[in-house]
Amino acid sequence: MEFLSVVLFFLYTWGAGFTLGKFLKESDNFLDRNITRIGIGLCAVPLTGILLSILHIPVDWRVFLAASLAYPAYYLARHHKGVSFSFKLKKSDFSMLIILVVSAISLYMYYGGSLAYSYLEDDDSWSHALGTKYVAVQKTFFNPGGRIHYLDPYPPVYDGLLGIMHQTSQSMVFTLKFFNALVISLSIIFFYLLMRELTGSNPAAVFSTITLAMIPAYLSHFIWAHSFIPGFTFLSFLFLERIKHDKKWIFAAGLAVAAILLTSVTQMIKYAMLFLIYFAVKSLIEKRFFWESIAAAAFGFAVSLLWWVPLAVRYGGIFGLLKTLGLQQSRFNISLDSFLSPYMLIGLAALLAVILAAYHFVKNRLNQNQKSHLGIAAAIAMLICYSVVYSFVYEVGTADRIYDFNDFFIAKKQNMINNPIGIGAVAFILSFAAFFFMLFEQYSIINSNKGNMSGFKFKSLLSVIALSSASLAVSLFSFFSFRFNPGTILKPWALTNEASTYVYSFSFKVWGVYVLICSLLAIAATYIFLIYSQYAQKEKFWVPLATLWFAYVFAGIYGIPTQLFTFRLWMILGFAVSILACYSFVSIAGISKKVGIPPIIVLVAFTVLIFFTSGVQKYAVNTAQWPPGGFWTSGEEISGYVWMNKNLAPNTPVFTFVNNGAVIGMDMFTCHWCDDVKTFQMEGFNMTADETYAWLRSKNYRYIVVDGQTAKKFGINETTSKLQSLFSQGRFRPAYQNQGFVLLQMA
Repeated sequence: MEFLSVVLFFLYTWGAGFTLGKFLKESDNFLDRNITRIGIGLCAVPLTGILLSILHIPVDWRVFLAASLAYPAYYLARHHKGVSFSFKLKKSDFSMLIILVVSAISLYMYYGGSLAYSYLEDDDSWSHALGTKYVAVQKTFFNPGGRIHYLDPYPPVYDGLLGIMHQTSQSMVFTLKFFNALVISLSIIFFYLLMRELTGSNPAAVFSTITLAMIPAYLSHFIWAHSFIPGFTFLSFLFLERIKHDKKWIFAAGLAVAAILLTSVTQMIKYAMLFLIYFAVKSLIEKRFFWESIAAAAFGFAVSLLWWVPLAVRYGGIFGLLKTLGLQQSRFNISLDSFLSPYMLIGLAALLAVILAAYHFVKNRLNQNQKSHLGIAAAIAMLICYSVVYSFVYEVGTADRIYDFNDFFIAKKQNMINNPIGIGAVAFILSFAAFFFMLFEQYSIINSNKGNMSGFKFKSLLSVIALSSASLAVSLFSFFSFRFNPGTILKPWALTNEASTYVYSFSFKVWGVYVLICSLLAIAATYIFLIYSQYAQKEKFWVPLATLWFAYVFAGIYGIPTQLFTFRLWMILGFAVSILACYSFVSIAGISKKVGIPPIIVLVAFTVLIFFTSGVQKYAVNTAQWPPGGFWTSGEEISGYVWMNKNLAPNTPVFTFVNNGAVIGMDMFTCHWCDDVKTFQMEGFNMTADETYAWLRSKNYRYIVVDGQTAKKFGINETTSKLQSLFSQGRFRPAYQNQGFVLLQMA
């Protein structure tokens, strides 16, 4: 059944992608075309599940199989004479084959590492097991009872897709662990496609992708919805870039945006920042308002309303929905009620009216050049306005803290499991060296175009480069000495960290990080200006784009001003660093080529170095023994559930008075969402053995668990009495027991 489920996953995604891809101008390359189809389908399948749920059509795997293969079958029947299944391996395909191997190795690491233990890890995974089982059994994404934490009102894409896959897989453990690892591994391939589209270079795309795969900060096999976000993010920007080939890619990009909006609330806020940076840069580079990006975002937002509008109605409006999602007033530095005040609504309406009136007034009075400038100004204004609004959102996560130089530079074999931190020495050096390579390139471009610009412009640009270089050097020196022995002579300029044994040298947290961010903004702005003025190649806009992405994430990690679960920004930092390291690789490869060293030697050398300074550490973290969560009361308790998982048939009905997630997460079944089960969990503990037996028999249960969590909830003495009562009547007999777990089988 597990193998069938894997095959069906690719049939669903490829079939949906094939159907939608036929409306687009697809790549001529066989591998590129079909992997992109899988990416399109990965976005479309869970969104289809939402549509089916709204229409009250069962979210059943047979519906998806039929819908996915209907058009491919029709196309094959109609064009069977012209369809050729021959495949010729081209020189350009070797790069893709390398990335497929990298993705396969990543899948082996992620999935194989998750099998180092027989249980699910930490706390989130057990809750996702409940949502996955609910979708698999109830065949809908909506959860009106509100008993599934990661469904309704929480965005449903993660549990929804896994629920579809679980319908054809008996094992919940396999479903969660494998498909979580699979989507993460696929994201590596999507990143390669994006980098190849951005850089136009196979070696550069290969190097950046290999770097991403080995950076510890880029995802672990932790089971949570955030695992899907990077893949959707890469696909969205890939599809946006392909708009230059065919405007209809707007709709594919919109599907990717919708998938992000319906996967994670906090990550959608961060994605919007990445998107608006991209939009502003593209508008500057294209010298116009890049409306295609906004159209894609608008389409994606409209699709997401299929989910959000019914929920807003159910939960009493948008702010009622936000509060239900957990976005309480404490997460905002401004009163939420102020947004509903008459003055705010009147002000927003007036502002919109002024904007529309101004547009109507000037649209026929401006020449094309003026319209271009106005569009660029509007794009930049949108980015600035969102940044201001973003600065009012504030939330500290359980793993948030101040990060110092060592956290970035030294990758560790022991790390956080949900969102690991760390880059590794070589990848880190390459990423920061990129800023100096940019400054040198900018200087070379300005110097070579001295005759084509005014003296004022020439001197101004050189002054900006000089100031950027100086401020970058000072801020990096402050950052590199972020952690040192408190007894040094630098102590008078340091801030003592009372919670640790080190100090913040040169007060990096106070001013150094601000200087660094300003330096990066200046470097990116200069690069964009050179491209805008046609001194630099337009195709290299990805260089300042990556710099701005890095500046945003790095600033967010230090709470400037976009602090929202800072430790979750590390996964975004991972791919920003990979792009910057790619730029350093391109620069170094260009230098090495001039002295007779082939670029492939540089690529292999840096790959080996990154492997030993980042990859080994990442592998160690992802193949280590992870804890089962904080709610377990003892090792004996979890070992009892592991025994149950290995010795009872999958989906055997097992009742528990406390934690349904533990039962469902270990491949058994209980109706977590059923009212009668919920009621009996609250009242049945005090019933007699005969009453307990009668109720369980009426609901087709065959086993009952009494564990350490039961004792913690009801008391040790009461739990002991309950067990004695169940034993005394001969209605139950022990199937397995230890100090923390008793599994009783009904006679």
